[in-house]
This record gives sequence, C-alpha cells and structure tokens, in this order.
Amino acid sequence: MATTPDLSKATDFLWRTARLLERRRFAYLFLDGEQQAVLEALRPYQNPDGGFGNGLEPDVRGPVSQPVPTWTALCILDEAGAFADPMVTRAQRAH
Repeated sequence: MATTPDLSKATDFLWRTARLLERRRFAYLFLDGEQQAVLEALRPYQNPDGGFGNGLEPDVRGPVSQPVPTWTALCILDEAGAFADPMVTRAQRAH
C-alpha cells in the first residue's frame, strides 16, 4: 500500500537552514515549485567564462570555474528539465 510521505519536517529544516538554491530545488521537486525559480537561484554561480564556481559545490568554495561545480550545475539543470537553458551552452563552451 503506497503512502504519501510526510515532508513537513524536511521542509521546515530546509527553509531554516538551506541555501536559496536548495530551497528552490526542493520546492520544484516536491512542492510544485517553478522551474524558473531554480534557474534564477543557479544563475549567480555561473562565471563569465561559462563555467560554475562561487561555492556551488560546498567542498569547492573558490570563485573560479571548476569541473566539479560545473558538473553539479549540469546535474541541477537536468533535474529541473532545463537543458534548453542558455546556461548549458555556456557551460559546454567553458569546459
């Protein structure tokens, strides 16, 4: 028998502690949130060269574009069904 999980505690925890990007991803995936909200939260992590940095990946806090944060950004864009967004093309040219 399938049941709907109670996300109230997870939602409360995220809203109190998570970065804007994680809150927007959670809302998109579980609370019928907007794709555009995820993209707006991700966009500041992209550098002028097209790669991603700026602490997108918590273990790589530097501002410069790096492969791991760029891969993370592409995973987030895929998760949001947004591979048509210009951020993808810019990231492909960077790495």
